[in-house]
Amino acid sequence: MARNSKPTMEEEITDAVRSMPRLPRHEAKEFEVQRSPVEYAPASMREDEAVASDQLPTERVKVIEQGLTAMQQVYADRDRLRREVASLKVQLAEANARITGKEREEHVIEERVRECLQQRDIAVAKESELRGVLSSLAAILVGYWKKENHQHANIDETNPNDQPA
Repeated sequence: MARNSKPTMEEEITDAVRSMPRLPRHEAKEFEVQRSPVEYAPASMREDEAVASDQLPTERVKVIEQGLTAMQQVYADRDRLRREVASLKVQLAEANARITGKEREEHVIEERVRECLQQRDIAVAKESELRGVLSSLAAILVGYWKKENHQHANIDETNPNDQPA
């Protein structure tokens, strides 16, 4: 500390610990657990004592019975919930299978609609092509079958001299 006038961290901690108030000391008796003489006895003697006292107090018997009943109810609830979960898993799998089937059916229908639209487009294109060809043919035929071009046929039909008597 000769170089620096500032104390080090260890010195600060030491000063803080020294300045803390001291707690009173505890007696050893406070930490001891009161035990019956049977608990301090050797194991063989404890077993003999336990065999000698087969009967538990009625209060303890009731508490044990309540605990066992509650435990059995919990086990029954657990088993029922497991069955419910298994049933719900089956239902979920069935629903997923139905959804998958409907999605496939929807895909097939969409494909069929696309095919029908494509066939319609092809038919419309062919129809417009045929319409163009037929309108051109009609124009040619109208031009060809004008009365001026075919007057010789009309003359033969209207000549009164050619009629049989």
